[in-house]
Amino acid sequence: MSKQMQGFRGSLDLYYQVEQADGSFGPVYPAGNVTGFELVPDAEEMEIISTGNADYGQALDSMIEAKPTKGNFTVNRFNIDSWALAFMGEVEARTGTITEVTNEEVAAVPGEIFKLAHLDVSELVLTNVAGDVTYDVGDDYEIVDAALGLVRVKTAAEGGTIAAGTIHADYDAAAPSGWLLKAGTKSSKFIKLWGRGINRFNNKRSIVQVPRASVKPSGGFSIVGTDPASIQMDLTCNVPTDGSPVFTVVAEA
Repeated sequence: MSKQMQGFRGSLDLYYQVEQADGSFGPVYPAGNVTGFELVPDAEEMEIISTGNADYGQALDSMIEAKPTKGNFTVNRFNIDSWALAFMGEVEARTGTITEVTNEEVAAVPGEIFKLAHLDVSELVLTNVAGDVTYDVGDDYEIVDAALGLVRVKTAAEGGTIAAGTIHADYDAAAPSGWLLKAGTKSSKFIKLWGRGINRFNNKRSIVQVPRASVKPSGGFSIVGTDPASIQMDLTCNVPTDGSPVFTVVAEA
């Protein structure tokens, strides 16, 4: 088979599995739109340096010793599972429900915003503690952000009648179906990666496999920005339990 000299510029479809507590690997997840993937072998050189007059400072002996292979990958399109990996957390399914909240105590200050205990608020009713006075939305208070449960008390100059102090809130709190990401709950994660790449210079295929690697987030995740946010994960390749290589690449001839 020919070993032709050629340039390399790659594209890659990358997938991973997360190691479970019992040592098995869970479902396969697509990493997302991969904008960078590197594996970085490393080595340390050890030398015996001459102190003799004739060859002082030269190497009498030297050796190269392998160090752990590092790596990283970056994606700018991803799903909730990639977020869980990046934020060292876990994902739970969220079933749509409605919670009825009654007599929640809140501290009212005219002109200021208070926050209710729940999110996605609807059917809000504010009353005094005795329950014999009901305040009017629009006249006495305004809902600033129902999704966050933020309410502003109007001042007397604005026509509001709520005095500073404790009042009660009744409302419905929704929990839309979807996913709940609990960040920072997993201190150590290991993954298995494999990807199918194409060298864009010659359209030849290559397959890379990393049987086991520790993974940790690198850099921040931009919640606000004009450019697409990205996730970068740093890797340290581990020797598999069967003694096979820490990573392999199959290049198409």
